[in-house]
Amino acid sequence: MIQTATKKLTIYRKKQFFSALMPYWIVFSISKEDFMKKYELTDDRSCEITQFGHPIPRMDFNPQEWGMPIKNGEMLKIEITDENVKSVFAITMDGILSNEILLEPESDHYKVLVTTDGGWTVLPYPVLIVEADKDVL
Repeated sequence: MIQTATKKLTIYRKKQFFSALMPYWIVFSISKEDFMKKYELTDDRSCEITQFGHPIPRMDFNPQEWGMPIKNGEMLKIEITDENVKSVFAITMDGILSNEILLEPESDHYKVLVTTDGGWTVLPYPVLIVEADKDVL
């Protein structure tokens, strides 16, 4: 019997006031490059803004089809058994993308912090910070 290596992701979304009501989705079923091609995106964050400073969604999609929701201050534990999964990134409901974290074959557990950059004068966007760790529970 062939056993595939399981990758474990512990993802924590940092509590931050200015992004508290902004939902994020953690995406690992498709690479960021393939996702951007599918929706014809040329960059991570450009979108139109309303006169009130709210982003206008730049694509018609259902983020729940692509990822797992993560709320402000929430922690997710994800086990990935699909050996084709090579990366993880986050997305907002408006189509704003985070950076992509590559999942290296030699690491079996990742701790990922999701934080938000931007804020009052710049459109908030998700940022992923990772620490590979083989000795985590």
